[in-house]
Amino acid sequence: FIFLIEILTKTMNKGRFLFTGLFALIMPAAISLTIKNSGNKQVDAASEVIKRVLPEYADHFILRLIKKEGEKDVFEIEAKNGKIYISGSSGVAICSGFNHYLKNYCNAIYNWRCGNNLNIKGELPLGFSKIRKTSPYLYRYIFNYCTFSYSMPFWDWKQWETMIDWMAMNGINMPLAPM
Repeated sequence: FIFLIEILTKTMNKGRFLFTGLFALIMPAAISLTIKNSGNKQVDAASEVIKRVLPEYADHFILRLIKKEGEKDVFEIEAKNGKIYISGSSGVAICSGFNHYLKNYCNAIYNWRCGNNLNIKGELPLGFSKIRKTSPYLYRYIFNYCTFSYSMPFWDWKQWETMIDWMAMNGINMPLAPM
């Protein structure tokens, strides 16, 4: 992961960007400075996304990996013992479950560009039945060539980090990689 950070730093300094599908899947783990020892890098990466997006409630979420449904990503969300359990087949699937919970139960939105509506007051909503969602798609794509030329050359690390978190929360596993 340190290797990926070094490459990104060097390429950003030269005005070029290294961005692959694999990069988007593992980058949240690479940018983490403090990783819990859950024993799984995908779970740890998703945990770090939650800490950045909703730091005051991060300890209310219990995360774990489950098997894919065929080749497709899947997540489950369940409330029990005063905690929100989010299980997913990958770090991206776990982050998608977190985003689903925010939108559908907290009426909250995390937006990389136009500001957030994360004004959650009091306890997190726990009154819902277990849900399971399977992605209908194997690959979830983002970006076009103009994005890299018009917007991203001027981004700092905070903007990249916010975008990478947003991509994971929206199930993106295949961003454009112009090389």
